[in-house]
Amino acid sequence: MTGAGNIILEFMRQAWVALAAAVMIFAVLALLAQVLRAAASSVVGSRHWMQESLGAITGIMGVALFGFLGVPVIVRAASTAINWGCGGALPGGLPGQSAAVVELGSMAAGLIGALAAIRIIKAVFVSVAMASVGGSASLSGVLLEAGEAVIGMALVGVAGPVAMHFLGVCS
Repeated sequence: MTGAGNIILEFMRQAWVALAAAVMIFAVLALLAQVLRAAASSVVGSRHWMQESLGAITGIMGVALFGFLGVPVIVRAASTAINWGCGGALPGGLPGQSAAVVELGSMAAGLIGALAAIRIIKAVFVSVAMASVGGSASLSGVLLEAGEAVIGMALVGVAGPVAMHFLGVCS
């Protein structure tokens, strides 16, 4: 069970790295496009284009920084907060608790955290990609996706121990 979970986790880590690299590439391209737009607007003398360019640069930087700095911290905190033990902490569990239950719970917490990280970085990627082709860099969509992922992780963190008590795994 642990081998399959480790393979899936490694695949999700590599997917996150690939999406993060794509986010970085698109963010650099979007920033370059906005800098060139700002330079063109200063040559032409258009204050409106300059304001739009500076706002877009700020939005792209905000979304990219949230993606690279905020997502790992949110996922790490939420996945370690999921308690699949029978009233005890995940690594040790309780003396009457099966080692398989602790192992399954820790693997599930890791997989849920990895899925949440991929969902959030996908939302960051979509937002930055839209900004790189001239759309708006929507931080609200990214924050909504992050909120959904964290709430989903919290619900699983509650449902898992309740199901374990209901099924009689815990005494």
